[in-house]
Amino acid sequence: VDDLVVYEPAALGQPGWLQTSAHGAAVAGTLAATKVRFDEPARRVAPGQRGVLYDDEGRVLASARVVDDD
Repeated sequence: VDDLVVYEPAALGQPGWLQTSAHGAAVAGTLAATKVRFDEPARRVAPGQRGVLYDDEGRVLASARVVDDD
């Protein structure tokens, strides 16, 4: 990922809910400084999309742009 925006620094690398599509469901995973990791395989994640990390209350903790789907 690149273009990382962090609203809660302690959240990076911690479990949360990731969403990569405005109309898709958030799924369990983590967002680190260089990687988005889903707990289960995620469908339709493509370079250019933003990965947004939420907490259990739905607050945005961080986001980053996906640059490679490896």
